Amino acid sequence: MKLVIDSQPAEPPHPAPATFKEFCAHVMGVLADQGRSIVACKLDGLPVTTLDLAESQYPAAQVCEVETVPVEVALQTSLSLQFQLVRQIEGDCETLVTDILLAEPMEVVDKWKFICAQIQIMIACVPQLCTVLTEAQINELIDVQLADFNSIMEDCGNAFNAADVVSVSDILELRLQPWLANFRELLQSLLARLNQQGGDPAE
Repeated sequence: MKLVIDSQPAEPPHPAPATFKEFCAHVMGVLADQGRSIVACKLDGLPVTTLDLAESQYPAAQVCEVETVPVEVALQTSLSLQFQLVRQIEGDCETLVTDILLAEPMEVVDKWKFICAQIQIMIACVPQLCTVLTEAQINELIDVQLADFNSIMEDCGNAFNAADVVSVSDILELRLQPWLANFRELLQSLLARLNQQGGDPAE
């Protein structure tokens, strides 16, 4: 397979990896040494949108085109998106606090499932944060904040299972929303630091 990085021919891995995941890991390793990160990828001119799709296209693909940006830019973009996501989750939680006492049970459950799905996306960014946090901040995030978060989600799940809407409302308002606000402030402080080093503001 031919490999093109930022419109320039590049040396593909030899021997060719058996899967796209392995191929991509190789390219990412080469780019990491150059301080760059992948922002877009195409196989035979078709944009890679999911790993499953890429794996199905990979065996017959002839050309892989990769676009990159400096690692700092990729990190800043990712943190900015996470910041916006946390604000959305905060708004959804605030709405649910009110709706939970008034809306139909199934409607409440659906809204909570949606919030949980968004929270999973939010938490998935935590390993990335560790690249820009101090050791003390990492320990605080993992040992304190995430432990507290897990406790909040467990208690909220138990309250949902018990159909205790008052407790769910209290947990959302008094525990989850403050936790989200603290996490948003952490993202905001990291973005401010990156912005000072050069780049576009988060908002």
